[in-house]
Amino acid sequence: MQTSIRNLSAILGGATLALALAGTSAAGDFTGLDPTTATLYDVDSGAGTATSLGAVAGAPGFGFGTIARSPTDGTLYAIAPGLITGYSLYTIDENTNSATLLHSISSGTAGTVGIAVDPSGNSIWVAGFVSLSFNVIVEEVNIATGAVTPHGNTGGNMAGLAFDSNGDLFTVLLNSATSGILIKIDQIDAALSSAVGN
Repeated sequence: MQTSIRNLSAILGGATLALALAGTSAAGDFTGLDPTTATLYDVDSGAGTATSLGAVAGAPGFGFGTIARSPTDGTLYAIAPGLITGYSLYTIDENTNSATLLHSISSGTAGTVGIAVDPSGNSIWVAGFVSLSFNVIVEEVNIATGAVTPHGNTGGNMAGLAFDSNGDLFTVLLNSATSGILIKIDQIDAALSSAVGN
């Protein structure tokens, strides 16, 4: 199924499409994910199209929260947020469109805000709400071992997580008064994170 990007939200029932930069084998420049159905899309932003690649086999019944691609080897990772706490990290094999559980993490965060693979490709940074609050915990998960390193609590209602080409980590603040504020996350202590733009 191929469709225009601007109509994608309606086709997905209003769901937000999580995006990761495409690997070199993809026709488009992004890989998209419908979080509720765990369906992957090849997104070509130049042509304005998104082509369904089908539902990911082996995905958890409640779907994935978001995806991120390793900048070093192109591996596609996905997170399955917990209901209140904890989360699971998966790899997605794009040749077979199937998911494999990498690590189940017992944590105070549900991993619901977002994930980003660090520039070295050795760890996945995870941000998520603490239980039912809008406080956000930032954690680093070693890809090889599953060991978790906490990096503090940002507070606030955040959405998304991404590294830039300098290795700086960012999220976006969401609330009724200040939605769209770009936050640079302090990677030592997330409580020291600062607003850097709108």
